[in-house]
Amino acid sequence: MAKILNGNSFTMDDAVDNLGLPSRVKRRGEFVVLIAVCALVWGWTYGMWDLWDADEGRYVQIAKELVGRKDWLLLTVQGEPYLHKQPLPFWILAGMLKITGGEPSPWAVRLPSVLFATLTVLMTYWIGRRLFGARAGLIAGFVLLSAPLFAKQAPMAGLDMQFAGWTTAALVLWLVRERSAPLSWPRATLFWLCLTGAFFTKGPLALIIVLAPVIAEACWSRSWAVWRSVRPMFGLTVLALLIIGWLWSQQRLVDANLVRGELVSELSKRFVDADHAEPIWFYAGSLFSGVFMPWTLFLAAALFILWKRRRGKSLGELRPILLWAFIPLLALHLAVGKRAQYLLPLLPPIALLVGWYTDRKFLTRGIRPWIGQTVAVLAMLVAVAALTIAYLAYEKPEMFAVLEFHIRRPQAVIAAVAALAILATARFLWNKPDALQLVIALIMMMVTGEIVMFAAINPALNQRKSSVLFARTIEALLPEDQMIVGAIDKAAKPQYHVAGSYTVKPIHLDREPREDSDMTPPILVARRLRQDPMADASELTDYEWIGNVEASGDPLMVFRRSIVTELNLTTSAPTPLYFALMGDTGEPSVHLNRIIQQVSGLNKNHPLSAIFLLGDNLYGNEPFSVALQKRFMDPFWPLLRQNIPFHATLGNHDDNYPDRWEGELETPLFNMRGKEYHAKTFGDDAVTFIVLCSKTIAHDPNQIDWFRTELTRCRSDWKILILHKPMIASDAEHGPSKSLYKLLKDIMREPNDIDVVFTGHNHFYERRQPLDGILHITIGASSKSTSETLPPDPGRVVGYTESRSFGWIRIDGNMLHLQAFNELGEVIDDVQFRDLEDPDGIHVTELR
Repeated sequence: MAKILNGNSFTMDDAVDNLGLPSRVKRRGEFVVLIAVCALVWGWTYGMWDLWDADEGRYVQIAKELVGRKDWLLLTVQGEPYLHKQPLPFWILAGMLKITGGEPSPWAVRLPSVLFATLTVLMTYWIGRRLFGARAGLIAGFVLLSAPLFAKQAPMAGLDMQFAGWTTAALVLWLVRERSAPLSWPRATLFWLCLTGAFFTKGPLALIIVLAPVIAEACWSRSWAVWRSVRPMFGLTVLALLIIGWLWSQQRLVDANLVRGELVSELSKRFVDADHAEPIWFYAGSLFSGVFMPWTLFLAAALFILWKRRRGKSLGELRPILLWAFIPLLALHLAVGKRAQYLLPLLPPIALLVGWYTDRKFLTRGIRPWIGQTVAVLAMLVAVAALTIAYLAYEKPEMFAVLEFHIRRPQAVIAAVAALAILATARFLWNKPDALQLVIALIMMMVTGEIVMFAAINPALNQRKSSVLFARTIEALLPEDQMIVGAIDKAAKPQYHVAGSYTVKPIHLDREPREDSDMTPPILVARRLRQDPMADASELTDYEWIGNVEASGDPLMVFRRSIVTELNLTTSAPTPLYFALMGDTGEPSVHLNRIIQQVSGLNKNHPLSAIFLLGDNLYGNEPFSVALQKRFMDPFWPLLRQNIPFHATLGNHDDNYPDRWEGELETPLFNMRGKEYHAKTFGDDAVTFIVLCSKTIAHDPNQIDWFRTELTRCRSDWKILILHKPMIASDAEHGPSKSLYKLLKDIMREPNDIDVVFTGHNHFYERRQPLDGILHITIGASSKSTSETLPPDPGRVVGYTESRSFGWIRIDGNMLHLQAFNELGEVIDDVQFRDLEDPDGIHVTELR
């Protein structure tokens, strides 16, 4: 860095020299500083959010399929040959998966890109130091790591950052050398190895980026010795043999015509790809916008000065950097298909131009103080706004629910600390508004903003953009022996399924069926296009819609193969049916884990037909996707993996967060199919469970009418009502809902009346004396337990408050056997019913 003292330039190198430190120590210190800043930006943040991007999902899916095969020469995605890209980055990703056990963890699959990004920053610094001086190199390194496009691509499991690393490494070997001598054989070998790595990462573009500057420099200097210095005959021969070997292996593994067609198609797509068609000035506009701001202003000034010098002084050491940057940029401009990330391998030379200009021109000339103070004021305004947002996110996170932006308190604290850092930087710039302080302030503010992006904003957006919840939901619905899901058209995108451990079978409704199309997947997924799910999949006659799940922000519908085609439910002598009932389970705890262990153990001997959740399924003040993962899927995974279907009703805590209610209604895991009230019959009309919503029924006449109609036409031997709030209960905790009983009592007592009512809400277990032939049972202590003592009540037969509990029922013909267990598996209630209106039909097991 430089300060102007008495009209002379005084650099940090001079200051270090005055301390008597050797140059090697200085270089090491600069390397350490750059590595430390890269670690601060990416090293602890890059795995804090899931794989969102479509490219990330596709590339990691290809790597997953490589891990599952012995032959790593053929790339496939969802079983189909993938010939669009070269294999090296997928081998690297597959190696990371192999090391980490095959789980597509963001920490594992993004690590190669983070390492390549850090190495690219260090190599850019090294080129700048050798060609322009230590200060210019250091500025170039910081400019590169703070450039928005580079910072964004660094923590992504993609190809572009690896490509940028390989091309930069090759050009370091050519640029940082004695110009009069050719590359030594070891250096030349490394040069061509890096070029080969770049080619087998993104194809022929590597030749343009690496070899075009060498050839152009040879032409400019009118000396083919420059071209011969890289020992081209050796390198091109080896590269050609490797390419021929790769193409031969692909033709051996895949149809030769398909390989040739894909190669021609992929090469042509580079120039005529209409999917990414942009105007010819797209890249110039991108550089002078979000891709490289604020360093774009410095780049423009550097180019202006170089343009003025075009007929004067020789460009000297700048010429190969300009050739490196602008010959590939010209080629990219000529292509029809354009994407901003294609600029990534050109950012190192552009950063070097900015480093040269800042060191040689900007810092030596200085700036007017008002410029620095204006930047300081703008930074202060940004910092104050960020502080305000961080405070609101800390105190009232629900305010951001409408934006599907869930920022946890630690993330809000990180944002607040970063805002304070920007505020301090702005004050620092206000007090010393010169050129050096402006550059330092810009670097600090850009780096701080990137930390906020990766440590706070991306994790806060994860619940909206992640597909992990979708993949785990599908896993929970699939039988262990049929881990295959059919995906219709665009629902087969790898980014939706990459976190899953199942196989995806793409289904294209507009194409002829494949030979293996007779294999019917148990689960289908499709993109939701209209409000009516069946209108989007009218051809799926053998499937029933069971709910919706979002994946990467897109709405997907889930269909299950119709159970009528799977089981014969018309047998005249059904086997006993078993059901578990749990209430108020939405708070994970060691007690709930014990309950789940008990249910899992009972299920092994007596397989469950279903588990009913009695409301308050998800406590807490979190978005639905976060709450479902944390409060249901994680604790209940042992039961979900046994493929036991869950059926739920909604409780008063199931709307603690704005998206919670709708999410629970639509998730396939709760089998509510988007309705607050529904019914489910098991066996040959052995039992029907009727589920109502106690929170909304008082204000919903349609629900009451539906209940009356459903009960009238029900022909099951047993009719069980599921609610959250109890109508008949002891006067403890929340007590009974007398208004609810008054609303429903006449309907329940009509000719086809309800036999049993199961509820939660009160955090204890209670069985009441039958009232009008209806048994009322409260099971609200599966996760929480009351600290109150139940008051004396003659209507109560059994009351239990000592620990958590759950219910277990067995239905066999005209017999219903009810048992309740505590978390240790001890029986706390045991009773059998044949006729609730006849005391002789009730048999109670004496408990000791």
